[in-house]
Amino acid sequence: MSESIQKEFMIRSNLERFLSPRVVELVTMDCLDRGEIFLKTNRLDATIIFSDVKGFTRLSEKLDPQEIVDILSQHFSLMTEVIFANEGTLDKYVGDGLVAIFGAPFPSEDHAHKAVRAGLQMIEKQEKFCDNLPPDKQFAIRIGINTGSIIAGYMGSPKRMEYTVLGEPVIIAQRLQSLADPNTIYLGRETYHRVKDCYTGEFVSRMKTPKGLKEMEIYRLMGTR
Repeated sequence: MSESIQKEFMIRSNLERFLSPRVVELVTMDCLDRGEIFLKTNRLDATIIFSDVKGFTRLSEKLDPQEIVDILSQHFSLMTEVIFANEGTLDKYVGDGLVAIFGAPFPSEDHAHKAVRAGLQMIEKQEKFCDNLPPDKQFAIRIGINTGSIIAGYMGSPKRMEYTVLGEPVIIAQRLQSLADPNTIYLGRETYHRVKDCYTGEFVSRMKTPKGLKEMEIYRLMGTR
């Protein structure tokens, strides 16, 4: 029994870093018989969120390093709560930003809607969070959301494996985030067309995809219908 409890603790401690509690419960039960985390690498239709802090360099120049860490930790806690509440998967924190996946590791027919809803809630939570900060510590976030066929699964070396995603839709989501205005969400064409019955958007422009072989359409998310 002690060995079984230890095994379950090991699995849960790994999964809780990037999955919501409900999904952790499902995956843990599935993994216990195998004695290890078992999430296959698959090609999936999913939606990716990239979010980062606009003007983080200027903010970090004004504040003490510990103040920066404290503020970012609170910010990430709020953003992660939103992601998990909308059944998203936390891919990673990257400096002052984060990456989240909707539709993986378990397929979901409405992953684009969940991602867009999460994006709006992230902006709302961040604005309320900043209302309680002094003016010199306030900051805005910018978000890029894109949908498409990606490869998802555990990748890395035998000593350090991480659940992550690869593919052009991921790169485009990051590009959209880098172009977005403060407290604004930019959507890729596929995401916008999947959610436009429920959300309003404004066409921004067309740009070349990262490989330069196609054009991508950019839409600014305006709100719910």
